Amino acid sequence: WNAADNFVFFGIQINGDIMGYNSDDIKVMAENYAKAWCSLSPEAVASFYAPDGQIAINKGDAIKGRDAIKEMVSGFYAEFPDLAVLCDEVRTSADHAIFIWTLKGHHSETKIMSKLAVGKNGNWMKI
Repeated sequence: WNAADNFVFFGIQINGDIMGYNSDDIKVMAENYAKAWCSLSPEAVASFYAPDGQIAINKGDAIKGRDAIKEMVSGFYAEFPDLAVLCDEVRTSADHAIFIWTLKGHHSETKIMSKLAVGKNGNWMKI
């Protein structure tokens, strides 16, 4: 897989041409995406997106392009300097795949451990 392929992989859901990929390939991609978040490198995370790729968080406005995605990721790292993303599960069906994840880390100001996971509706929930 590389960013030149004809679909955007992450956010939460893949919509596009995944027919050339089997579920094992997509699971490896999801695990590598989680590892990119754990690397604390905005560039590593943004590399999973096409140059004009986008992500919308909790159905908000789309964050478009790798530079904007790197900025968004940097914000997460500023708030959670020990941030980790775990790949809990990947579900695939026809031309859709869903990445189910848990994010955890200590808040930079409060030092309180936070854990977030994606819920059934695609929104984040505190756990």
